[in-house]
Amino acid sequence: MARRWLEAAAVYREPRILAIFFLGFSSGLPRLLTLSTLAWWLATQGVDLTTIGLFALVGLPYSVKFLWAPAADHVPIPLLTRWFGRRRSWALVTQAALMVTILCLGSTDPAHQVMATAAGARSTPPTGAHRARQAAR
Repeated sequence: MARRWLEAAAVYREPRILAIFFLGFSSGLPRLLTLSTLAWWLATQGVDLTTIGLFALVGLPYSVKFLWAPAADHVPIPLLTRWFGRRRSWALVTQAALMVTILCLGSTDPAHQVMATAAGARSTPPTGAHRARQAAR
């Protein structure tokens, strides 16, 4: 029984499967960070409930990405589109933007820098939503 289980799990050691796993993880991470984890972090830092409620609006880009993501997919990124193609260049740009916005969000103190935290939280979902769209293709 254990041997069959290990044989079935062996497929997850393949490089393509590992790449898909990490791509899926990186696509879902921004949504988790800006929805549930952000509210918990703000509450533990002593931010008032009204402000935490307003932070719930940062998830709006996930709800309306069907409006802007198709248009963004047709916009070529100079130089990168020629080298990597349209999909891969968008994936590269959104992944880099996600790294920057998540680092900026994590480096703020929401108890003392609410506006900086809001800016980081507001910047993460659009890139995360577009990144999730790229990973779903």
